[in-house]
Amino acid sequence: MAPSTRSAVRAYAIAEGGLLAALSALLSIVGGILPAGGLLFRIAACVPVVRVTARHGRRAGAATSVVVGMLFATVFGPLSGLFRFVQLAGFAVTLGWAQRRRWDAISAVALAAGGGAMTSVLGIAESYVVTGINPIAAGRLQLSLALDGVAAALPRVYAFLQVGAGVRAWAAGSLATLRLWLPTLSVLALAAFVAAYALGFAVLLYAADRAAARRVGDPLPQLPRVVEVALGIGLRWLAALRGRAGAR
Repeated sequence: MAPSTRSAVRAYAIAEGGLLAALSALLSIVGGILPAGGLLFRIAACVPVVRVTARHGRRAGAATSVVVGMLFATVFGPLSGLFRFVQLAGFAVTLGWAQRRRWDAISAVALAAGGGAMTSVLGIAESYVVTGINPIAAGRLQLSLALDGVAAALPRVYAFLQVGAGVRAWAAGSLATLRLWLPTLSVLALAAFVAAYALGFAVLLYAADRAAARRVGDPLPQLPRVVEVALGIGLRWLAALRGRAGAR
């Protein structure tokens, strides 16, 4: 490729990255302001970064993420801007890199979910620094309250089902064992939540980016049918929950 051609390609990549960075920053800011629909805006904000990475490589995607983080920091503060950059790097840049290498849908989603899970841990750490709330301690408290509720409801269940003494002793022992394992269970529950969130976000981001890529003539592999059906059910369920919350 001639030097003039390379310069033109580089200039086009910079211009495209700048425009998409501005779009991503706008969607990120809107998602940070709106209490409802914030998740959808955060997903939409990742799509421009995925497209930049898929078209121009990891460096361009990382640079776009830095610009978005800086713009986001001007509204929500430097710590939030840093987390926004890390989240984009974890989800969007990894997914864009996988698509640039033409990975299949499952592998691309798995890579994005892995990167996103690591950055989600950093987001939890950011929340702890800002609010002072320990998520593990909060989860332990919630599990303890749930066990207290179960223990309070068991006598009525015993009376209704006419449960014998042996079953009652087994249930009491099981509750005591669960209380002993509360510290471990709280960590496992937090890890399961992070993994589920990262996987769900990665699937939604892949579906959104696939739709955007199809509009610009860059077809991507389709997700397995069972995943698309589960995604549709989940989105309808979330819409129904949001509608009920709005009605209240």
